[in-house]
Amino acid sequence: MLFFIAILILVGFIIKIALPQLLPISILLHQYCLSSSPVTNWQEYYQAIVCSSPLTMTNKYQQLKDLGLLHIIVVSGSHLIFLSQALSLLNSKFIEKVKPLLLFIFVLIGRMDPPLLRAFLFLMIHWFQKRNKLFYSHYQTTLFSIVLCITISPLWIHSISLLLSWAASIGIHLGKNIYTKSFFCYITLAPLIVQFSSHSPLSILLNFSITPFVSLILFPASLLSFFVPISFVVDFIWDIFFSLCRTINDRAYIPSNLNISALKNSYQWLYLLLLNFILIELKKRRII
Repeated sequence: MLFFIAILILVGFIIKIALPQLLPISILLHQYCLSSSPVTNWQEYYQAIVCSSPLTMTNKYQQLKDLGLLHIIVVSGSHLIFLSQALSLLNSKFIEKVKPLLLFIFVLIGRMDPPLLRAFLFLMIHWFQKRNKLFYSHYQTTLFSIVLCITISPLWIHSISLLLSWAASIGIHLGKNIYTKSFFCYITLAPLIVQFSSHSPLSILLNFSITPFVSLILFPASLLSFFVPISFVVDFIWDIFFSLCRTINDRAYIPSNLNISALKNSYQWLYLLLLNFILIELKKRRII
């Protein structure tokens, strides 16, 4: 494992040299994505969930924040995983061959943000170790992707989005289906997202029930609308989503009075490292 990490660090330095050359291409693709988004009342949200564009501070933004759902709308590593799974469902040998390229284009469109790049590196490492029968667990591969990211850009040690992606990756692999994946994903994220959302236990239930809807319907439909004129249908889906959010926020949501501050960056790293290493050991002993 240590030898493999050493190789990854060397690869990380090579990528670090090449990455600046890709930045102009990334900016160009991102701008093209923004200009290609459906021109509707929901354009900002199409751009957020597909192009990784930041959301403005509106009432809808506040609703997502209060309900603890903001992280499932803005592009993250999970969206790349969903895209990878969707491409696999096409059952095409040609698509499988070009899938790494298609996924990397999606990373470039997202301006090579840390969560997207980490997820892409995770998939590439997983593909490499599976092809070469190295038999590393998902938790080890997740840790490898973090090492590679920090090697590429040491400043990302302060990136909360990278840490959120790390925590989500751990949580997703703890689950057995999309519902348990959503549940564990929120549990592992909870210590990190206290600075972004309120702390009502209702957020756990909402993430458990709404995340599958976003990942299986809203995200794929929004992405498809960039290529096929179906935005009139997807707009209706967005209407349903935010109507549901507004109803819950107005009638069922009770803000917590707990005054919980964000963990310091060093404590966030300690939490995730301990969690990751514990899960690696539990997996080795076949406890999980």
